[in-house]
Amino acid sequence: MKAFASDLDGTLVFDRKVKDIDKEAIHMFQKKNMFGVCTGRPVCSLFDIEDISFDFYIVSSGTLLLDRNKEIIEEHIIDKNLAKDIFNYYMNKATIIVQTDDDSVKNLV
Repeated sequence: MKAFASDLDGTLVFDRKVKDIDKEAIHMFQKKNMFGVCTGRPVCSLFDIEDISFDFYIVSSGTLLLDRNKEIIEEHIIDKNLAKDIFNYYMNKATIIVQTDDDSVKNLV
């Protein structure tokens, strides 16, 4: 068995869609192998690939690894105090985007 992962935006997804021919190729590959996605997107933004059954998901730039049922296999969470320090350091130097599923992120600012 082999495992293959694809990026999404501009690789597998174009104009918020996966081509039918690509869906068919993924399905054929999965008959004997594993096929997953590896993306910088958080899991909550995978709306345009919901109709494809992937074997695994590597999301949020590798900080979260999920199985086919989107159950956590492994996660790497940054310490909240370190995130706060980074945020405060770059607050006036760069555009900051925080990806989280934790509502307490509002307390960073």
